[in-house]
Amino acid sequence: MHSPTLRPRGLYDYRAYIANESFARSLIEALRWPDGIRCLRCTSDAIWQMADDYRCRSCRYHFSAITGTALSGSHLTLSQWIVAIGLFKVGVNGLGLQWAIGCHYRTALRTLRVLRTAVATDPLIAKLSGEVEVDEAYVGGRQKAQRGRSPKGKTIVLGFKQRGDPSSGTRGLAKTTVIPDVTRETLHGKVQEHVVDGSTVYSDGLKSYDGLTELGYQHLPFDHSVQFIQTDVIHTQGIEGHWGNTKPLMKARHRKLTHQNMPGILAETDFRSNHRLDEDFISLVLRFLVRSNAVLCPPSA
Repeated sequence: MHSPTLRPRGLYDYRAYIANESFARSLIEALRWPDGIRCLRCTSDAIWQMADDYRCRSCRYHFSAITGTALSGSHLTLSQWIVAIGLFKVGVNGLGLQWAIGCHYRTALRTLRVLRTAVATDPLIAKLSGEVEVDEAYVGGRQKAQRGRSPKGKTIVLGFKQRGDPSSGTRGLAKTTVIPDVTRETLHGKVQEHVVDGSTVYSDGLKSYDGLTELGYQHLPFDHSVQFIQTDVIHTQGIEGHWGNTKPLMKARHRKLTHQNMPGILAETDFRSNHRLDEDFISLVLRFLVRSNAVLCPPSA
């Protein structure tokens, strides 16, 4: 018999929170204040409950479970947010989200922007280290009667893949970013920005990667035109696999992949890939959304 403790908590497991707004509010409060509700201004635990809101006995600050978070100012209910996060896990565009939660199209787009902005601050991939594969790709801008790797109308994306270590329990992490070109200055700058000094960097034979050794990295390139992989260690199959998983899905779910929306979509795909094994994805994203420093609480006049 399949153990329920091994099954990830999916959208179906949140059906009680979706059906009851007060349950959803209690979930937000538990995630935001695991040790009990405190004032957002003075951190006092002397709190009056006023219907669904709270007032601090010390400084008289009036607040709610979503005050000062990325959820504040939204037209969606908390139960709608839970459904949106569940669909965010499998990938959804604005039109699909509009139909699923019954909101205006602009509200659906704003919801996706808020989610992408929140997960883009994931500290898990603040800077990669150890063994890191790097590779560039051209995304979007499909041209009729156009073959090859022409960058015309496409967005250039640089991807990093930190290799996992099963012996230590570390997972493989992916991080992608938009770049204007593939010159040496651009690629070297991005490697220094996203990879810890002293790490081992694997790349293809693109000449723009030359010189990473002088920057303090152990650079092990190989020529794709000569061989698919050089050895069992020197290859870029990790980041190539990431492209193989994410690029078809991006093209299938989004009508337009432009320079403007690409950073948010990349943050979404990176987060989904890096946390694909997490048991409770919805709770994880909610924690990002309700962090108290998402929006500073203004003092009362």
